[in-house]
Amino acid sequence: MKKVLFTLSMLLLIAVAAKTQTVADFQTPENYAISSWTFTTPAAITDDPADANNKVLMVVKDAGLGTWDAGVWVKLAQSVPVTSGNKRFVFKMKASGVNADSLAKYGCRIYVKLWAEGAVKQEFWTESITENDTWVELIKDNIGVPAVDSFTINVGGWDNNNNPPVPGTYYFDDFKFVAPPSIPVVPPRVVVPIKKAVDAIEFDGMDIEDSWYYADIHEVNNGNVNQGYAASFMGTWDDDYLYLFLTVTDPNPFLYDGTDSWKKDGAQLYVDVRNKLLLNSIDNMRQHQITLPYGGAQSDISIWVGIQLAPYYADPTKSLYLKYFSQSTSNGYNLEIRIPWAPMYFNNEDVNTYDACLAAKTIHQGDTLGFEVQMNNYNPATGNREQILTWSSTPNDNPSAYQNSGVWGGLKLVGTSGVDQYASGNKMKVYPNPVSDKMQVELKGLRNVEVYNLVGQKVLSVQATTDMQVVNTKDLAKGMYLVKAIDNKGVSYSQKIMVK
Repeated sequence: MKKVLFTLSMLLLIAVAAKTQTVADFQTPENYAISSWTFTTPAAITDDPADANNKVLMVVKDAGLGTWDAGVWVKLAQSVPVTSGNKRFVFKMKASGVNADSLAKYGCRIYVKLWAEGAVKQEFWTESITENDTWVELIKDNIGVPAVDSFTINVGGWDNNNNPPVPGTYYFDDFKFVAPPSIPVVPPRVVVPIKKAVDAIEFDGMDIEDSWYYADIHEVNNGNVNQGYAASFMGTWDDDYLYLFLTVTDPNPFLYDGTDSWKKDGAQLYVDVRNKLLLNSIDNMRQHQITLPYGGAQSDISIWVGIQLAPYYADPTKSLYLKYFSQSTSNGYNLEIRIPWAPMYFNNEDVNTYDACLAAKTIHQGDTLGFEVQMNNYNPATGNREQILTWSSTPNDNPSAYQNSGVWGGLKLVGTSGVDQYASGNKMKVYPNPVSDKMQVELKGLRNVEVYNLVGQKVLSVQATTDMQVVNTKDLAKGMYLVKAIDNKGVSYSQKIMVK
């Protein structure tokens, strides 16, 4: 019995040791084989300049070395298992003697490859470091390999596909696998309901279905709203898709030219169907970023799960795939978007095939998904986007709105109850709908009729002289509008109309 207990105790100790084992702390240099390429000064294990008792890996990068030109290979004395409880890869990095302006402007990121049995099992970028002489802990979650027997690192800068060398001396220490903390669920900053579709949304050139008449309008107005730039969105859903209708008022809309959709006019959507919101940046396994340039084609859609391209959104051979259309208006443009639920369950850890995505889809009425809309306005004179509007996050958020799921909003999926308010429950009547030159608004005690575009701008106002007021709409550009009727008690009623 004692022998059995001793054996169990040893197995437990081995399991704990495997879970907490340091991959490389460089305190015992004989346990690691270090080699490097391209560096004038070979990478070496040395003393930490600030602590002679601490051994670190030193890498000296010359001015002529780009991101991919130089690397370091660390061979471990024994293979390290990556158990289900220690899927976070962590290490420390410190820069020294790097030009402060370059470091602040470009940052320095590390490209890591994890190896086992002579093959790369996983590879990824880390976050940037931006200052000298300070240890920074760099973290990669959801490591999806069973074991690691070596790893390589490339030292580089990054600035939107421009890879500056950022020369200087870099120190590394304490590479290890640890158990990540549980992902906190942060309540969305604002939650709005979106109603289930009452009819099919057809993608046939921006014809407007009944579902859009019943959808609520949400202004996207956090940010720079100068010079008449404004936006709004509406949403609806069914069991297979999330549908969005975005309206943009833009005095000078820039039609996509096929280059760098990230900077051009259009939308960036951030979606997390699990609503596992983080306090800082987007989780590169679960939360999806979708870029849709105004005037672009299906092939111009950019879909990222963190840094990984999700391959199942835009494959027309699949039963579910993402589609979108752009439509020019007299003062901007519209985007109509259909996003399938299933690929939003894609991640690199356990749901990474089309069949797995379909099997993982568990969207239900009552769910709330993390969501953010970012509208971009490109300035051809400077080559950059100079206006960004967001729905929930604001420019004052820290970290800023970009990919910060801690300041996203949420979409709550509700049923179709109440969508017939315009047809029967509302005292207000508007006809014909769609309308061309004239419409008639009926309401007992009608005092005023106001017409708003979908970004909340009043485009028409008429003082009523009767409970059946005729309104001239011939000067309105084609598109969808919100008609508001106000009675003599100050109570207002609203209904959407389409001007054709």
